[in-house]
Order: sequence, then C-alpha cells, then structure tokens
Amino acid sequence: MNEDSLLIEMAIGGGVDAFNQLMKTWYKRIFNFTFRYLASYDEASEITQQAFIKAYQSIGKLKDPHKFKSWLYIIASNECRAFSRKKARHPVSSINDTYLSQTEPWQRHRATDNPERGLVQQQQKDLLSKALSKIPEEQRIVIIMKEYEGFTFHEIAQILSLSENTIKSRMYYGLNTLRKILIKWNIDKEAIHYDS
Repeated sequence: MNEDSLLIEMAIGGGVDAFNQLMKTWYKRIFNFTFRYLASYDEASEITQQAFIKAYQSIGKLKDPHKFKSWLYIIASNECRAFSRKKARHPVSSINDTYLSQTEPWQRHRATDNPERGLVQQQQKDLLSKALSKIPEEQRIVIIMKEYEGFTFHEIAQILSLSENTIKSRMYYGLNTLRKILIKWNIDKEAIHYDS
C-alpha cells in the first residue's frame, strides 16, 4: 500500500491530519484544473477551497479508496460547473483578460536556461488558456481532463456521468473549435503543446 492509499484510508476513517496531507498533495493539481476551467486566478482559488471543503465533508462516504482521484475531480468539476451556471445567471462586470498576467501560477516561475525561450513558452500558454476559455464549457472540460489531467475517455465519462461516445464527440468538436480559434489568431497549433 503506497503512502497516498494509506492517507486515503485514514482520511475515510476520520483522520483530519491525513486529509490535510492529501490536500497538500492534491491542491496544486485541483487548482490548475479549476484555473484552466474558469480562467481566473481568484475564482479558481475560491472554487478549489470549496471543492476541498466538500471533499472533507463527504470523504467518509467514499467506498473505494482507489477511486479517490476521480471522486475528487467529480467534486471539483461539479463546483466549477455550478459556479459557471451561477455566474451566467448573475454576470459581474470585470476586466476578463486580466487572468493572462497570472496564467499557470504554479509554473510561472519555473527556472529555465533560456529566459527568452521561457517567455515565448509562457506567452504560448497564455494564448492557449485564453483560447480554451472561448470554447463551449462542455467541450473545454473534456479537453482539460484528457490533455492536461491525463484521464482516459472511460474515466472522463464516469466523472461527468456521460457516455464515452459523448465524451469523444465533445473532444473532437472542442479540438476543432480550438484549432479554428488558433488559426484565426494566426497561431501555429504545433507551437503550442497541450502539456502541463
């Protein structure tokens, strides 16, 4: 049994310290997921915190510790979608593109041997984040889960409670839409990698 599995077992049994350790381990990944989904640093911070509060409140109901990862992403994706629906009903005036200065906050200060190359890579990530925010939400979440989080189509279908065919269709249309946006912006899609 690896350390994560042991911590999950302890957290399910009510271990607060074990849950706090899990949160430290998974916070970065869940934050990056919500950030890519919402394209806002502040909103991602808020939703990530809410997701972990929900996870803490309901971890005792998790029957299979091996499903912790997908269970956590179900909570995070539900929180993102609920927030997006609420935001759509009650729009708030804001400067929407200010998130570009904060894109990929966990990776922004990564050391590089070539500062100029690092700047170009960061600009490409910024553009990809902006392009992702322009595609329909149901397509965006599939792309993020598949390309950034490494889930299989089967796992995404389980997390989103949809058929695999629906997931594959959304992926196909989402990537097509993303490609059209990048072409419109005169961005070479080969220059932008889908890595995290």
